[in-house]
Amino acid sequence: MHSVVREFIPSMFQRRLWLLIIAAMAVCAVMLAQITRLSLVQGASMRIESENALSQWKLIPTIRGRILDTKGRVLAEDRPSDDIAVNYRVITGEWAYLMAKRAARASNVARFIEMSYEEREKLIASYQPAFDAQVESLWKTLCEMGRINRAELERRKAMVKERVQQISSHLMLARWSAEQRRREQLKKNESGRVQAWLPDWLTERTMELADADQSDQFEEIREEQAGHPLLQNVDNVAVIRAKRLVAAAESAKLPNVWSQVSVISSKVRAYPLETVKNLEIDRSSLPTPLASSRPSNVTVEGLGLHVLGILRDVWKEDVQARPFNAEQNDSANLGGYLAGDLIGAWGVERSQEAVLRGARGRQMRYLDTQKQEILEPVPGRDITLTLDIALQARVQAIMEPSFGLMKVQPWQSKDPEASEEQPMKPSLGEALNGAAVVLDVSNGDVLAMVSTPGISLRQLRENPDSVWNDQRNSPFTNRAIARGFQPGSTVKALVLNAAVTDKRLSPGEEIVCTGHYYEQDTQHFRCWIYKAYGGRTHGPLTAPQAIMRSCNIFFNTLGDRLGADRLVWWYGQFGLGSPTNCGLHEEISGSLPKYTPSSRVGQPAIGTSDAINMSIGQGPMLWTPMQAANAYATVARGGVVMTPRVVKNELTTASATNLHLSPKGLSLTLEGLFSAVNERDGTANHLSLLNGELIFKDLPNLKIYGKSGTAAAAALRIDSDRDGRITSRDQIVRQGDHAWCIVMLQRPGDALPRYIVAVVVEYGGSGGAVAGPVVSQIIHAMRQEGYL
Repeated sequence: MHSVVREFIPSMFQRRLWLLIIAAMAVCAVMLAQITRLSLVQGASMRIESENALSQWKLIPTIRGRILDTKGRVLAEDRPSDDIAVNYRVITGEWAYLMAKRAARASNVARFIEMSYEEREKLIASYQPAFDAQVESLWKTLCEMGRINRAELERRKAMVKERVQQISSHLMLARWSAEQRRREQLKKNESGRVQAWLPDWLTERTMELADADQSDQFEEIREEQAGHPLLQNVDNVAVIRAKRLVAAAESAKLPNVWSQVSVISSKVRAYPLETVKNLEIDRSSLPTPLASSRPSNVTVEGLGLHVLGILRDVWKEDVQARPFNAEQNDSANLGGYLAGDLIGAWGVERSQEAVLRGARGRQMRYLDTQKQEILEPVPGRDITLTLDIALQARVQAIMEPSFGLMKVQPWQSKDPEASEEQPMKPSLGEALNGAAVVLDVSNGDVLAMVSTPGISLRQLRENPDSVWNDQRNSPFTNRAIARGFQPGSTVKALVLNAAVTDKRLSPGEEIVCTGHYYEQDTQHFRCWIYKAYGGRTHGPLTAPQAIMRSCNIFFNTLGDRLGADRLVWWYGQFGLGSPTNCGLHEEISGSLPKYTPSSRVGQPAIGTSDAINMSIGQGPMLWTPMQAANAYATVARGGVVMTPRVVKNELTTASATNLHLSPKGLSLTLEGLFSAVNERDGTANHLSLLNGELIFKDLPNLKIYGKSGTAAAAALRIDSDRDGRITSRDQIVRQGDHAWCIVMLQRPGDALPRYIVAVVVEYGGSGGAVAGPVVSQIIHAMRQEGYL
């Protein structure tokens, strides 16, 4: 081979020249391959990283979508506001140090540079107290202007610092990324180490230059030099005062911290109908002791707030779940969260967060070309609710304790159906808690959803402990969807349909009420009439009569015939044990046993005695007022289950399911429910201690079907020892029976009921006497709002 080379290239000079040419070509080939890889394989990503490193950006705020009621009235919206912002250096404490350093240098120009670091810091420290005092005075003044305490101001300052640090981290990562990749490419490529082609001294010097270039890129970001709002939506008095202080500071000869303050235009989340003053409510149809020809003027605060929700500051978990990223690549997420952002806390604001939120915009400025590029913000979309806020206001006013129905009245005696073991405890005049739901049968629209006690923005602002730490009343809990109650006799309408459909009861069959279900046991599974009237019984009853008189023995028999498994299955079909998915995340599923055979590992074993008990709405079962209203709506539709909805944008017809209930069973049920309200022997017909005064009166041309229920309930205990657990050792604060009343309303000309009203009163006692009058007044409110 060597001789062949000598033969073709006899000259030593030519051979060396060719060797150098081949080596150069090899180097060029490697460099060309590297350039090709970087351009074609990684070109796009590296271009994005380079652009990020050579660009500055700032965020453009977005607008959160509005929340409207079913008639287009605005319930929540972003509104312009005036904020008071403070420069970031003042918030971090750096401003006082910088001003002290400037003053120290100005007073000691000749020797300041020659001082050691320790001497300079000591000199600066002697000037700093005066500037610290200015800053402290600023904080006190801001607390006065914003009517907040110092702890709240410190919390806001901490949120600002965390937010700016997050933005700073994003920028640092973006600026580092391009140079880091270039440094890595100097070390190696896909097939080996590139630096092997370079002398060691050149490789080291290249790394030094890369580091030097990077250090020049870390100029202060805009947020570290800008003002940040500490007071939001301040009133005009505070705005004028702040502007005067700022103007005086800017004209002063000496440094003044108010020169670092600014009044900026911003926005605030407003709930314009949250408070309704002097709402006129008619009293003429109230029970006699409360009736009056003069209406009441009721002020409603926190109107619909359980449903609407409010905004809160984001938590760490929120940021992790939806992180903010402003880089120019596929992972950009301008809708992500930064510290200090707001997010829906509960209600519709929470469940519709993704729709309402929108996304920020971004303004980019390229440092090499000075070109600007704007990505416009995406505003959040509006949400329309099924709620009629006018009806909601009336229902909420009716359930205000000051109106009279939601506090213990003399006629609210212990109901004959009430359990003997847990007598009614609330004393005369004591406020009662509860919930109401008004549902449109035709489409599942929730027209009103009220939970009492309510919460208001004023309460959250002035006395938050009364919301979060009241274990007795739990005002924050939306009882309509987030608390389960024993159903009591209200489930008898469901049991009757199940029994007839399963052919466990013949349509014309009579069952004899003997007062107690087991012949030899007179102490358990007794009818309410047997307990209340010294051994009396209902005798033989048909299905409609059993519904009307609410005979326990009749339905104990049906529960026994159906059996535990089948009864639980039917309750599940009517929606018990599962959330209705009405559109609010706070909704619970209630409680219903799983299928019952004891051989199933891990499942609670229930049997015949449980079925007998559950057939009258007692035992291991709980439902919410929303589930109750929806179950009765299913009966009103002839067995068609639909998902109730709070948000109109979400369709429910697609989820409709037909249970194929027996038409005869439905007919018997409606007959019994009508008699319960309209016949003298009906348990929802009259108030027994007011000389038989009708519960539903002054309601002509309206067909009302209904069922009352008095459900034995577990005692309410509070965590008296503050150990985080409720046990039998903790204090009992309420006990007794929950009062239920559920009605179907059929308008003239309609073939079937159109609306459902469901009301529960916690530990209220008698279903008819306590919950019944509340339902009656809600019907009057619906008539006033044009529904009936």
